[in-house]
Amino acid sequence: MRKTFSLFAALMVSGALAAGCSGSGSGSAKSGTGTSSKGATTTTKPNGAPVTTISAQGFKFMPANANVVVGQEITFDNQDNARHSITADDGSFQTETVKKAKSTFTVTKAGSYPFHCSVHSYMTGTITAAAK
Repeated sequence: MRKTFSLFAALMVSGALAAGCSGSGSGSAKSGTGTSSKGATTTTKPNGAPVTTISAQGFKFMPANANVVVGQEITFDNQDNARHSITADDGSFQTETVKKAKSTFTVTKAGSYPFHCSVHSYMTGTITAAAK
């Protein structure tokens, strides 16, 4: 009886773990996902507007280089336990400095924008914004 119960419990836990990792969660506002040519994750809002996400993970920006269109929403997702920001070297944009949180911004002019973390200046990247 004990072996049967242990096997049943192991199967139930395995099934629950597999269901949790299937990626079929609900409640997401995203209606589509993809990857830009530079590796940034791009999602689509229900209204069809694209959103690019740049993450901070392990004191690095992921991806370090992202392509967007002028006016496109960019989400900064800090997954580290330390505070980070995305700050344009030329001062044209800056996110909130956040810890384990998200901040959203847009680039308003076409061009190439090197950026860094205002707290950890060795964390760098570039956003390239194309005209609409």
